[in-house]
Amino acid sequence: MSFYLGLLILKNNLNFLNSKQESFVEKLCVVTHTKVQANPVKKYAERENLKIFSWPVNENEIRRQFNVGIVVSFGHLLSSSLIENFPLGMINVHGSLLPRYRGAAPIIHAIMKGDTETGVSIMRIKPRHFDIGEILAQRRIPIEPDSLMPQIHDDLAQIGGSLLLECLENLEDSLANAKPQSSEGVSYAPKVNKKPEAVRWEHCKANEIFNIYRAYYSFKHLVTTWQEFSLKLLAISVRELSSSSQLTALREKPPGSFIFHKLERCLIVKCSQDTYLNILSVGIEGKRAMSALDFYNGFIRKRPKETYNFK
Repeated sequence: MSFYLGLLILKNNLNFLNSKQESFVEKLCVVTHTKVQANPVKKYAERENLKIFSWPVNENEIRRQFNVGIVVSFGHLLSSSLIENFPLGMINVHGSLLPRYRGAAPIIHAIMKGDTETGVSIMRIKPRHFDIGEILAQRRIPIEPDSLMPQIHDDLAQIGGSLLLECLENLEDSLANAKPQSSEGVSYAPKVNKKPEAVRWEHCKANEIFNIYRAYYSFKHLVTTWQEFSLKLLAISVRELSSSSQLTALREKPPGSFIFHKLERCLIVKCSQDTYLNILSVGIEGKRAMSALDFYNGFIRKRPKETYNFK
């Protein structure tokens, strides 16, 4: 995922620079992990005939060849000696409104927390520290209630590329006017592993589960257990509970309990604090994704209603 964000920004900026008759960039090279097989940044740089330096970089190879270093989703602390090879220092494109969400996974954490906006920060790199440098520029975007992580990720990559170019065109002024980060509102976004996330029906409200689903979408699955099956929740939504007798009965059940709604063709699950979630599609290991209707007909319908509870 970090490779992907870096790739989008590299592509957008290179396309823009190639479209300009007079570019302010005389030399552009790429530092990346060359031993990682699935590295789209490396493949793109090769296709565009950009010189590639393998990380960890030999400082003698880059010493005083470049004015500025640019870091995107790199994940490594950088030494003073490396930064000093660039007369104008090094700057970073970070996917949050710093000082909020310092760390490796700012987009995921912003969505998971239910934030209604996020943005991009261009900041100065400090030696041996992540995400604490002075801010050169920031730009905000809304997070809609149903926004999924990949769309926010791509939007921030587009905006981050544009904002980076604005800073580079007037870099000395941008650096001179950079402002220290506030000591208030500091929060962190630690790296997220790819292990599937088990839903805690008794502890989380429906909107909290939906936010986790949106944050992890395309990165990893939310999972729950029913009988002998481990289910991936592939499509879900928050619902308001109506007053029908079938749904009213669900109120008396513990969190994790569910019913199948025949007209809407979905499972309705009770969550914490009398909130409810629709499940529209699920996945079972070894089988293709299936609708809630197919799952009900193929697995649930002949089981006793006493078993209608996710763990």
